[in-house]
Amino acid sequence: MSLIEKFQDAEKRGRVVDACVELVDGEVEKKKGLGGIVIKAGYGAVKGIKPGFVRKVVDGLFDRWVVGDLLAFIGRFTHSRHLLHRACGCRCR
Repeated sequence: MSLIEKFQDAEKRGRVVDACVELVDGEVEKKKGLGGIVIKAGYGAVKGIKPGFVRKVVDGLFDRWVVGDLLAFIGRFTHSRHLLHRACGCRCR
């Protein structure tokens, strides 16, 4: 079963999307200083005016992330790992 197929399951996808939203919330909370105040205010305003907006955006971008960015990253990592193994002559996988 491919990564894309695994995330077509609504329950799994929902858990991952929820975790991504928590990650975004956490990153916003970590912001400090004047820039942090502005970011927190804007983020809070968006969440207050349109509850569920962040989750909807994450869910909407999820397929693009998995299909495009994540799979491309995994491919580059796998290729790099393969080159490293060839270069060092090791057989570990």
